Amino acid sequence: MAGKEQRADVIGVIAETAHGAVFQQQGHVGEQAARFLAGYHEAAGLVGMGVQMLPVVLAGRWPFPGTGELGEEKRCLVGLNDGSGNNSVYDSVLRCHPAISRNVDETVISFISVDMFQKFPMAEALNVGRLAACFDLAAWFVDALPGKASRGRYELTKWEVKALFLGVWVNILVTWLYGMDVLSHQTLHRMRLAICGIVMEKLALLKLGRRLHGSTTPLPVAHVVDVYMGLYPGIMGRVSRMLACCPEDYILQPSDYPETLCRDVLDKSLNFFQSGQ
Repeated sequence: MAGKEQRADVIGVIAETAHGAVFQQQGHVGEQAARFLAGYHEAAGLVGMGVQMLPVVLAGRWPFPGTGELGEEKRCLVGLNDGSGNNSVYDSVLRCHPAISRNVDETVISFISVDMFQKFPMAEALNVGRLAACFDLAAWFVDALPGKASRGRYELTKWEVKALFLGVWVNILVTWLYGMDVLSHQTLHRMRLAICGIVMEKLALLKLGRRLHGSTTPLPVAHVVDVYMGLYPGIMGRVSRMLACCPEDYILQPSDYPETLCRDVLDKSLNFFQSGQ
C-alpha cells in the first residue's frame, strides 16, 4: 500500500472529555484492515463526486445512537454540522488525519468497527473495501434526497424508496469502477449480487422489523428476509432486474454533471420497479 494511504489509516477510540466526545488515535491497523482500507480509499477517490470519505477504524463501545451493540456496530457516517451533534469527534479526527484534501466539496468520516475485519477472508479484503466505500458514498448522497413515498406495483414508504435508491446508487458507482478497469466483470457481477442481497435485507427489516421487535427471541436477518419474500413473491427478482434496467453504456456515458445522471438513473429504476414490466 502506498505511503499516503498508510498515513491516512487511523484506528482509535472515542473518549468522553469535559469538552465532549473526541477521537483518540491508538495503535495501527493489521494487514487485513489495511487491504480493506486501500480498496476503500481507491474507490472513494475515484467515484466520490466531490465528497472525500475518511475511513476511521474504531475499537471499544461507540457513543453514536443506532450503531448496534458492542461488537455488532455498523459503519457510521459523520459530517460537519450534519445534525448528529458529533462535531467535536469530527474535528478531533481531522486534527490527527494528515491526508486531508481541501479541494473537495465535503469531507465525511466513516467510522468502521475493528470487529468488521474478522468477517471476510483476506483475499476479499480489497474488493470489500471498494464496495464499502461505494455504499458509504451512496448512503450519503441518498440521505440528502427528499423523502417520497411511491405507489405502483408496490406501496412503498419513503424509507423503502430510499433503500431501493441506495442499491441503485451503489450499482452506479461499482459500474463506474468497472468502466475504469478497477473491477473485472466477474467481480462486478458478484458485487451486484451482494447489493441485491443488502437491499432485500433493508426492505425486509423496514417492513417486518417493527412487527418482530417485540419477539422474545430475535430472529436472524436471513429468516426475516425469507418471511418477507414469502409475503412478496418475486420481489428479489424484481430488485435484481431493477438494478440492471439501465444499460451499462447508459451509466458509463460521459457527463459533466454525474450527480444529475445518478438521479436520472434513480428515477428510471424506480419507474421500472413499479411498472408491470
